[in-house]
Amino acid sequence: MLTATIPPTSIQPVALNDELLNQPTTYNGVPAVVLLTPEEAGSGCRLYLARNDVHAPRLLNGDYLVGRPLAREEWANVAADSFALLLVQVGAADDGSWEPFQAHHVARIVGNGLRYGGSLLSLQDDEASLPEPVETAAADLVEVYQVVRAIRPL
Repeated sequence: MLTATIPPTSIQPVALNDELLNQPTTYNGVPAVVLLTPEEAGSGCRLYLARNDVHAPRLLNGDYLVGRPLAREEWANVAADSFALLLVQVGAADDGSWEPFQAHHVARIVGNGLRYGGSLLSLQDDEASLPEPVETAAADLVEVYQVVRAIRPL
């Protein structure tokens, strides 16, 4: 569900950082965290500033996703054909061209084998994932957030 909750004149320019927001962007001096309902804020939901997404074409740059954090034991219950925000640990390149890092992905879940000791199978918001799903082992997952809604500030 996309909701327009902020009048167009109140939006300040933002830097698209593609990260979960600990200190959300402000709108007219008010933290963007006001975009969360009291229930969402109380349950630890976080805002994610979306970029254009090939797997969720209704999302546009500047849309916010509200993600509810899932405990590690809940990861195996993520349903196929749902959307999640994944924080993934990426190892260093074999040739040394990059150090280990963590990356967030908006992921459309295709299959979930975590309950059987397998991997989470998802289409992620990058070009490499477009033709075929990416397998992510539980050991490579740092955090998983269930996408509960999207917000499009006008």
